[in-house]
Amino acid sequence: MSNEEMNTYISMRNDFHDLIVNYLEVIKEYHETHSRDSAFLKDAVDSILGIQAVLEVYVEDKEIHPEYAIEKLSFTKRYIEGAIDYYKSVLEQRKDKNGKDK
Repeated sequence: MSNEEMNTYISMRNDFHDLIVNYLEVIKEYHETHSRDSAFLKDAVDSILGIQAVLEVYVEDKEIHPEYAIEKLSFTKRYIEGAIDYYKSVLEQRKDKNGKDK
């Protein structure tokens, strides 16, 4: 493994460790409170599954069928867009309620 690859590996390992720790906290909150924030954050993180599926097939087969990639990445996109739309809605509700950003 080259130095560049090692640096990338270490950086991603650290980032994914933090992601997992935070995700577990969100899952805990989701199961305890069923808050909308935790639900949308859970879905946003779950979107990684589509990316992982595409990477896994590509690494194993050295190619990927475009329809499969589109299906899995569209899954990812829907979850991310859902979370973005939710937070835009929250922001608008706060602006309407308070007449400003909060």
